[in-house]
Amino acid sequence: MRDAPRTCTLKSALGESEPCPGEPCPFWGDDACAIAGLRSDLRGTDGLAGLLLRLREELGMRAPHTSGLLPHGLR
Repeated sequence: MRDAPRTCTLKSALGESEPCPGEPCPFWGDDACAIAGLRSDLRGTDGLAGLLLRLREELGMRAPHTSGLLPHGLR
């Protein structure tokens, strides 16, 4: 169960606000955003957040508990 709604790390890096999609996102693993630790890199690198958002769109959202971008040990 989530405590409070989270904001999408990628959208936040672009100055936008969008609720985190959570588990359906291909960047979600082990009950957390796998790229959340990149926040400073996302803001400091032109185009990286946009590139990752386009990749997220291309990969599409997945049903919970299905294979995604992350290897088994990181899901």
